[in-house]
Amino acid sequence: MKMKRITLLPLVLLAGCFTLSQSEYPALGMSEVKVGTKIQLEGFLAEVLEYAPMYAAGALPPDRHIPPGMPPPDDVYVAYAYMPTLRSTDAFLRRATSNLEKAGCVLRASPAEYTVSGTFYGPYEGKWTALKRAGVFLGSICSARFAQQSYTAELKIYDASSGKMVFNRTYSQNYYASGWSPLPLLGIMDFDKVQDGYIKNWCLAALTDRITSDTADFLAQAKK
Repeated sequence: MKMKRITLLPLVLLAGCFTLSQSEYPALGMSEVKVGTKIQLEGFLAEVLEYAPMYAAGALPPDRHIPPGMPPPDDVYVAYAYMPTLRSTDAFLRRATSNLEKAGCVLRASPAEYTVSGTFYGPYEGKWTALKRAGVFLGSICSARFAQQSYTAELKIYDASSGKMVFNRTYSQNYYASGWSPLPLLGIMDFDKVQDGYIKNWCLAALTDRITSDTADFLAQAKK
């Protein structure tokens, strides 16, 4: 038995991270809109953080040259780092478009009957969340992590012919997750479910689905 435990120990240490808790994704349905309902979308835009590699060029030996149009050889780059950059994404606009097209809406025809606008805000963090996050990490001897954030969104639907706002609702989406790794510090640092980027994508996707579900409900009733 002792030999088996010793053999399995490296496997346990290499097992990675284990999710202890995580928010459940909203369970939603989509109403069927009258076929041919013409709408246009506004907003649903967000910024995502990306890490672009930055290279430091080394010296090229005198007996070597780089042909025109050819990239420098790998050994010319002596070091690199990752530079965080923000870029805009229309991923959630495309998600909203797909959801509403599946519900029966037409988004590539004019004039539109309704304009659907979605705007995201956040992130927001509770007053004691940072303290709890530090407590979980230190109290577990650097082997567990916890995160909790929320985002909000506002939906506005306008009658395109009159410009009048006919529907307005604000949404709040909370997210939490915790994880543990048998390998302190290094094992838990790669736990993606508590990373800011993962949380943002999760919340904004959930908000987009909630907005489009309510939009389909409204249009289904309005077109009766």
